[in-house]
Amino acid sequence: MNVALADGPLSAAEQAALSRLEDTKLIVTPPEENVAASPGGKTTSESCPSPVVPARSIEAIGLGTDDSQHAIEEQNRPFMDPQFTCATGVVTLDTLKNTVKELIDTVEPLLKEELKKTRQSSIARDLFEADVRSIIIRLGCFDNSVSEYAAHVYLEVFRSLHPRTYNIWTDRTMYEFLNEEMQKSRLDYVKELKKPITLQIMERFDAARGTNITKSTRDIFMILAFFAAAVDGKVSEQKVAEISRMNAVFEAKV
Repeated sequence: MNVALADGPLSAAEQAALSRLEDTKLIVTPPEENVAASPGGKTTSESCPSPVVPARSIEAIGLGTDDSQHAIEEQNRPFMDPQFTCATGVVTLDTLKNTVKELIDTVEPLLKEELKKTRQSSIARDLFEADVRSIIIRLGCFDNSVSEYAAHVYLEVFRSLHPRTYNIWTDRTMYEFLNEEMQKSRLDYVKELKKPITLQIMERFDAARGTNITKSTRDIFMILAFFAAAVDGKVSEQKVAEISRMNAVFEAKV
């Protein structure tokens, strides 16, 4: 509402958009409840520097109750993107995918620098993208299959990273592809949750240089998890609990 009023009285289009948002019953917590201090050192994005997921705002976001039922209903309605609050305002899917791209462009050279020690610098970007892929598939899995919306999130994010590769892909082809991959390598995505290798490497980098890129990376990963877990613009209580466990693992010291 504040954003819509910034340029004067509400237009008819803005009033209609706000009505649609109200109808979704999606709770977006106020910035003071859902924003942590900006990470120290160099930030990765001016547009969305540090989305956060404290416990009380996680509880506020979760609205659904049955993952399987939501996944079935999802097939019969158009996608409804969720929206979450970060330090600079509302995070949309467009904001998220652009921020992931900016983050990976920032983190890749730092990963390479650390991986030179083990002569693995050439796989720095692959490691980061594998962590993103794992989060989307794990949180987007409902009743042993990847949801259509999670496939949509995956395509949007990876299309921004590799536009030539994914330009001709559709949501449906991505949905079918991810579920084929899920069946082939299901254990890879449902096995015991561990801290992503990207975060482990960034922790070593931060410890040696006094930076705080790990937090920026972790916060983006958590927002990504919420988007992947959403169905019909909502995140169920079951998925909220799963994301809370993920956040604890990602923050734990190894």
